[in-house]
Order: sequence, then C-alpha cells, then structure tokens
Amino acid sequence: MGPGPAPAPLTRWQQTWRLVLAALIGAAGWVVVWVVLPTTITGEWRVLSVIDLLVLPVTVWLATHRRTRPVLIASVLAVLTAVFSSASGAALLALFSLAARRHLQGLLLVLPLTVGASIFHSRVVTGPLDPNPPHPIGELVSTATLTLTFAAIAYAIGSRRAVKQAAEERLAAALREQEARVAQAQAAERTRIAREMHDVLAHRISLVAMHASALNYRQDLSDDERRTAAETIERNARDALTELREILGVLRDPAFTRGDTDRPEAPQPTLADLPALVAETRTLGAQVTLSDDSGEVAERTARAAYRIVQEALTNARKHAPGAPVRITVTGGDGQDLTVRVSQPQRDGADAPPGSGLGLLGLRERAALVGGTLEAGPDGAGQWVVSARLPDPDTVTP
Repeated sequence: MGPGPAPAPLTRWQQTWRLVLAALIGAAGWVVVWVVLPTTITGEWRVLSVIDLLVLPVTVWLATHRRTRPVLIASVLAVLTAVFSSASGAALLALFSLAARRHLQGLLLVLPLTVGASIFHSRVVTGPLDPNPPHPIGELVSTATLTLTFAAIAYAIGSRRAVKQAAEERLAAALREQEARVAQAQAAERTRIAREMHDVLAHRISLVAMHASALNYRQDLSDDERRTAAETIERNARDALTELREILGVLRDPAFTRGDTDRPEAPQPTLADLPALVAETRTLGAQVTLSDDSGEVAERTARAAYRIVQEALTNARKHAPGAPVRITVTGGDGQDLTVRVSQPQRDGADAPPGSGLGLLGLRERAALVGGTLEAGPDGAGQWVVSARLPDPDTVTP
C-alpha cells in the first residue's frame, strides 16, 4: 500500500518544536550512553563519544527533510542509530512521520532496520560499557514491541488526521458547489431580467423617441395634435419608469440575493394583449395589420410570442419607420404556434444603430420554449421575422 495523502504544511513553530524535541531526545540518549552507563571511558571510546555528539546536529538537519523523502530519511537515520546514540531523537521523529503518512511499504523496510540497529548498538557499540547487559531474547522482544507500538500510535494519529482532512475537503467542496449553484441561479435570473428590461424599455423608449421626433420636425401640427403627442410621450415615459422600477425592485429583493427563483412574478403579457400593443403602435401613424387565427396555447408560449411581436415592432420603428407591418399568428389548440412579422425591406441608412441584442434575445426566447426563430429578407422585398413555437403538449419528452 502506498502513502496516504500528503499532510498539511507545518508552520514554523510546529517544525521548530518537533526538531527541538528530537534534539533533546538525541542529547538525552548520548548522556545515558556516554555519561550514565559507563564507569570509565578511555581511548577509542572517548573519540567515539565526541563523534557521536558532533553527529547530533547532522541528524536533526536530516530530519528536516523527512516529509520530502520519508522512506530514505527514516532508513538513513535508523542505520545511524546503530552506531550513534544521538541519532535516536531524529530517527524517532522520521519514523513517526513515516507511520503517520500510513506508508506501509516504507514501514516494512524501516521497522526491521530500526529494531536491528537498536540491538546492534546495545550489543556491539555500548555492550562492553554496560556491566549488566540485558538478555538477548528479552531485549529483542522489548525493542520490537516498543518500536511497533510507537509506529502503531503514529499510524492511528495519521489515520485520524486523514479522516479530518477528507471531511474538511468534502465540506469545502460542498460549499463551493453551493456557491456555484447560487451564482448560476443569480446569473440566470439576471439574464432573464435583462431580457425583460430590453424588451419593455426598447418598446416604450422607441414610442417616446418617435413622438418627440414628430414634435421636433412637424411644424404643421395643430395644438391638439401637439398636446396628444406630448401626452403620449409623458404616458410612455411614466410607464417605462414604472416597469423599470418593478424590474429593479426584483434585483433588490433579498430572495433574489439568496438565489430564490421560486417567488411569484408579476403577470406578463400574452397573445391576448396583442391588440392593445398594435393599437398603441398605430398611434404613431404606423400601418400595422394583425391577423390572429391562433387557438389556445400554453402561457409560456403565449408570452414568448408576445415578446417576439413586440421586439419586431420596435425594430420596424427603428429601421423602417412608416413602413406597413403585417403580423400573422396561426396555430395553437395542440398545434405548433407560428408567428410571422413582415415589412418592406429598406436601406435603413438613417436608422439608429442597433445593439444586436434584440434578435439574439428573440432567438433565446424561442429556444427556451423549444422553438426556432429566423429573421432576414425573404427574397421578395420583405424583411421577415418568423418564429415556430411548439405547444408543450405536443413536445416529445
């Protein structure tokens, strides 16, 4: 079995106290072996004790790399403990780190090395200095037991750490998914509101612009005609502000901030409101003919059809003012609804520049109800916006 997940990086304090503890354990081991245990030290033993003390900082330095090369560092330090008692602290730290990572393959190598090095050190290096050496079998059993117990404790700590880390990662992933869902819901709602703002305000503002243009350029208007045009401008400007206030009120709603899209919405216009829309357009002097032979359709389809007609009339006022417009609506009663808006094609050089969002929004509306929309010249001198909107009852799941 390979190593578990990489542990979290240590802070400077966490790294420091571990290394200091390893150094203290190594120093205590040196004191026991070369100060407490022997009665006298002479000759080569004195040289070995000095070398053992000098090895202490080297082993602590090696322990700083225990996380990058866990098996190698633990093996090297285990081998060093066979000769140098000061390496015991760093070797224990490296063994603990290896076991905490649940590196079973590395433990199968390092544990026998640790036990063998300990027996070698007590029998060969310090044996001649100990007047009462322990029994070989008893020493082997006790050393192996202590080493395995130490590794098992470290392994258990590593397992608990891995469970905690996995739980934290799952919680973080769940929070990210929740934030993504909320952001997606908010983005979808903002797109819907932006589309409504475009459809509603473009219609109202185009009416205001047309009447204002008439007041500016038509000097032959009577006082009654001027008053009527001014009243129309005021009414449409007021209606535009009211509708804009309603839409922006949704954005300020705390339910929208929470991503709650199930709140009730204000009633939206449908096919039943087409005659009022056409009548309002005719007040500008536009020649609009409506032929509505549609039957009963779903509310979603009826709303989409109304917005398609509304945007087509707005484009007609922008790019071909005064041109006759014909609206034909057929279908319904279980059949696909067909909406066709046509007008004579003009150069449109003096038309105000378009944003390009109108037709894009209409295609999106048609796609939302499973339909299609095409716009362009028909080859007979007409500019046509044609949409085919399926009835939900006829759509195959």
